[in-house]
Amino acid sequence: MSEAKYLMCFGDIHYRNENPALRIDDYRAEIRDCLYEGLSFAADNEFDAVLFLGDNYDQPDPGGNVRNELIDILNRQPNGEEWPFARYSLVGNHDIIGHQLKTLKRTAIGTLGRSGVIIPGLGAGYSIEHTAEVPALSLYCAHFTHGVEFMDHTQSQSRIYALHANILREPFFDDKYILCDDFQVGPHTQLVITGHYHSGYATYKREDGVVFANPGSIARIDSSSSIDREVGVLLVKIEDDKIGWKFHKLESAKPGRKIFDLKTAEQNTVKRKKKDELHEKLKEIRLNKAVESGGASPIDKFSIFAHQQNVSSDALSLVIESYDEISINRKRSN
Repeated sequence: MSEAKYLMCFGDIHYRNENPALRIDDYRAEIRDCLYEGLSFAADNEFDAVLFLGDNYDQPDPGGNVRNELIDILNRQPNGEEWPFARYSLVGNHDIIGHQLKTLKRTAIGTLGRSGVIIPGLGAGYSIEHTAEVPALSLYCAHFTHGVEFMDHTQSQSRIYALHANILREPFFDDKYILCDDFQVGPHTQLVITGHYHSGYATYKREDGVVFANPGSIARIDSSSSIDREVGVLLVKIEDDKIGWKFHKLESAKPGRKIFDLKTAEQNTVKRKKKDELHEKLKEIRLNKAVESGGASPIDKFSIFAHQQNVSSDALSLVIESYDEISINRKRSN
């Protein structure tokens, strides 16, 4: 029996220079702290490899400071020594230009792939395959490409799949996803690990025994899905006869309620809800063919409705502007 191997998996990093809207802390500093905490844990516990699940950068070609800082973090310990384990990375949609893998040469992740972090399938001249195998870990990797969720992944003999893809436990508002129960795997697949969906989810075991896991992004960009979510990594133990896994919380990630401007977030939510309601009412008025000639115009009716609902003048102006744009575009098309 061979010795067990240990793999740590990080969700999306989205390293960037600017603070996301409503973040009141230092976003980049927290990401940096979380990375060092996780990588140091892997080093202290003699992990064999660390896998980054894609979207390491928030944009394909960030400024040099952001590009080089992340390269340094992922390659070297704070003392300057190289991390004592292999580092692998998937390519995410934010890592490449126009969601095209062929643009890798022009991106920060292309540089990362030449710096010590291994991008499976990366060849000479920055050519790259959509999928690739890492036999030492019985790992099958699929980089982001349009429709990656629906490609044929059944030919791999690997026991672990890793994809930057929307493979979800339950339906989502976006139609570009596939449910865990519908995703097809190879004959020996036991564990499917995904990035891309920031909220993540607890491990899900379907009827055939295949387990799906998404540790969630370590980046918290949007307060709506990040207030109470724990930030962490997935730890995987690979043995001859079985694969084990567990979620490991990162203590460097501060509570969501301490990093977002919640008062403004709540105000924005109320404004969005009001605006949506007003848009619906506007559509209803426009579709009402019973408006008599010389009677109240749709905008007049709408303004009365908005006043009754105590809608701010700013919100009302936004919706009226939208109405005017629709009317102008319709006249042009006619």
